[in-house]
Amino acid sequence: MIVDPHFRSVKRGFGPTPSWDASYPTYTSRVFPPRAGWWEDTTEDTLEVDPPTPTAQAIPVLHLTAFRLGSSGAPISVTPSGFASFFCDPLPGPQVFVTIRGRILMQQNGQRRLSTPADGKMWQPASVVNRVYTGNGVSNSTNPVAAVKPDGTFSAESILVVDPGTRRIRILLTLQLNTGKEITSDLIIQYSPLECFLSLVDSWQDRTPLAGIPGCTGAAKSVEFLAAARKMFQPPPDKSGKLPDPSWKGAFDAFLSRFAGICPLTTFDSPEGQSIRRFENIEIGGVTIDMGHVLTGIEGSRRQKPDSSLPYVPSAAITEAIVTWAGDLGSALEQYAEVTASGGSADLRRLLQAKAGAADLFGDIDGINIGVLYDENKTLADNLRAYYSAKPLRRFRDFLTNLRDDNGTPLLRLARQNPPALDRAMRLPISSKIAIFARALALKHLKSKALPQAQTVRLMGMLKEGPALGVSASKEMEMVVEYFFRFLENGLARETSS
Repeated sequence: MIVDPHFRSVKRGFGPTPSWDASYPTYTSRVFPPRAGWWEDTTEDTLEVDPPTPTAQAIPVLHLTAFRLGSSGAPISVTPSGFASFFCDPLPGPQVFVTIRGRILMQQNGQRRLSTPADGKMWQPASVVNRVYTGNGVSNSTNPVAAVKPDGTFSAESILVVDPGTRRIRILLTLQLNTGKEITSDLIIQYSPLECFLSLVDSWQDRTPLAGIPGCTGAAKSVEFLAAARKMFQPPPDKSGKLPDPSWKGAFDAFLSRFAGICPLTTFDSPEGQSIRRFENIEIGGVTIDMGHVLTGIEGSRRQKPDSSLPYVPSAAITEAIVTWAGDLGSALEQYAEVTASGGSADLRRLLQAKAGAADLFGDIDGINIGVLYDENKTLADNLRAYYSAKPLRRFRDFLTNLRDDNGTPLLRLARQNPPALDRAMRLPISSKIAIFARALALKHLKSKALPQAQTVRLMGMLKEGPALGVSASKEMEMVVEYFFRFLENGLARETSS
């Protein structure tokens, strides 16, 4: 048996790909967006062995060029053991069709080239077969033998029986020679919605500078592209699904005024817009993350100089908080206060879960962490890829380090390490930022919905921060802060135990 030596695809201007599997780290290779039907790389390659393995005699090796799982395709990256690819949606089961296209290349003296008729005569490549490993949701497979054409190309198919939600498929590709020898290589296909999103983002950033429309300018610089991508998620669409919600657009433009004039990547209701917005909530590392909150947090970071134009947001630290965690928590508190002050009934915990749920807070935390390190000289996808590929990812520990006031003083600290417990003396800096947003939102609503003075006093009383100068925070604010602290402590505990 001849095992295909490790190689990489060297292409001009290509960025790094993530580690698809802990056992199969990838080399540098171009990442293209997933698409319906075939994906096929038509870019010219220079192929070299990695590490170089000079051979006096040319030997055949496998090279995969296209892949299709069901009705959609994705790019193929190169790994030390063979190849890797991804799919964007959980497999529905029970039957899935896999088709792989490739060709035979000849390797000699560390270089690869197309095979010639003379090579074919010497090595006599006969057929290629996919052998799919069972387990991990794959229970059975049918693997017809595919003939190798005279030009060295092949198309091998497999029919898989899988459990719904199967996340990983491993295929052993075997080139059978009439001489009795075999050449093998692995293909690992994994569920990776993050890589699907990053590939899509890459394809858009490759188009910069983007065209503008009346009223806004197309993104040209990297940080402008960040704003254009963020606007595909935040502010959310209005009821028509075509335009940003006007009740929030003005606030976002004011908080993030530096790039208020940059156009979104495209319209929400266009096919391209819908393709982007399907990745609003992405599963990464076993948790669901709101990507709109991530991008907003990055753009709102003081490193990106968002230049808030609102008089009640006088500092970078307040802007960072309001466009992330403080805004989410404050919107839940304000809605509860407004309803109950008017004599209605509301459940504060349910409002917190709806407006500041786990996906939202994960996105807020990641946005602040990435914003601190964001490199404008790299693409948006590469910045996100660098953060989410960290092993281990310690987002909660990083958040405690990165969450600081304008003087650089941490807003949170631990009172106990194990199990982690936050110092409750830090409730004031946290509650004060929640209160700033909640009060501003309440005053905005009161302009269009006047309440009797007694109800207004009751509403504003529920938004009181503390403890400060011997005055406690409202019990409602205490509940909100405790909800946030518990979320952070639970995350810190998981990081400590892993």
